[in-house]
Amino acid sequence: MEKFTKSSILRDSHEILKVTNLSKSYKNKKVLREINLNVSYGESVALIGSNGSGKSTLIKCLLGLTNIEKGEIYTNQIRLNMKNNNLLKFYRRDIAFIWQTHNLVPRLSVLSNVIHGSLNSHPNPRLWYQAFAPSEIRSRALNCLDQVGLKNFAKNNVNTLSGGESQRVAIARALMQKPKLMIADEPVASLDPKVGIEVMNLLKDLTLKQGITLFFTTHDLKHAEHYANRVIGLKDGVIKINIKSKELNELDVDEFYAA
Repeated sequence: MEKFTKSSILRDSHEILKVTNLSKSYKNKKVLREINLNVSYGESVALIGSNGSGKSTLIKCLLGLTNIEKGEIYTNQIRLNMKNNNLLKFYRRDIAFIWQTHNLVPRLSVLSNVIHGSLNSHPNPRLWYQAFAPSEIRSRALNCLDQVGLKNFAKNNVNTLSGGESQRVAIARALMQKPKLMIADEPVASLDPKVGIEVMNLLKDLTLKQGITLFFTTHDLKHAEHYANRVIGLKDGVIKINIKSKELNELDVDEFYAA
């Protein structure tokens, strides 16, 4: 495996996420413009902005799912390098991602889906089905399910679950990675308000107890205020807001979201 170079590692950093001068365009249209962003270890940060503001593109850049034309991104002090598969694996090693649509495999059991979370660090075909997974991996997956209140659902097929239950399984799968950073893209947007609050309470409680940094996007300003320490607002690909969550009620929201 190729060794890290000095430029691959951010030395003596207190930030788990550091973005410097990030720019991204699609079809000659500038989507992100000179983004500079720091997230400290253990923080909970909400990313807000209207549709088309660049939130989804920023998430894709942070996950290494799209090329960036300018700038640098570090997570857990490792620089994103999409041209080097070894460095890309190390970059993603400590990141767990929670999709808005859960992104589970419906024909498989709940337990198998949770075990898939370990594929990031142990790419073994035995981990695709719980019946073939090593006992220690199955035990850890059951523990993760227990943490989200679904241990008794382990043998159930995923397509029998409600939306809230599916998202809890997705959180359990993310916990299997033992992440240092958890990124969630509108994690409760597809759920009804009551279930959404339950899931957000669970997500905040688990990340807080386990010292996991949480970075999530949301359209719900109450969620941003209640579940984040800090709020970042994107507008036209530029960071217009970077404030403590308790200051959010002082923000002129209508002006921020105005076209």
